[in-house]
Amino acid sequence: SALVAALPAAELAKVLQYHVVAGSQPASALSTGPLDSLYSFGGAAATLAIDTSTGVRITDEVLTVANVTTADLRASNGIIQVIDKLLVPPG
Repeated sequence: SALVAALPAAELAKVLQYHVVAGSQPASALSTGPLDSLYSFGGAAATLAIDTSTGVRITDEVLTVANVTTADLRASNGIIQVIDKLLVPPG
């Protein structure tokens, strides 16, 4: 998208890190509550809010709600949960 293409490399790295969590977690292992991303802000991990009451929904710091549209795609370095929105990190 044009928004992603316009970001400087350092800012794009922050956005991407905000979409990554430690470990290989299948969607079935996620539970409702906070989940730390690999992006840190103010010296602490930035937190995503997970809601599993109706599928898997992820809420970011600016209250964007993303739905997992495709779960558990295996990759060589983890498991990918495809979402329908871009999450915005704090800062």
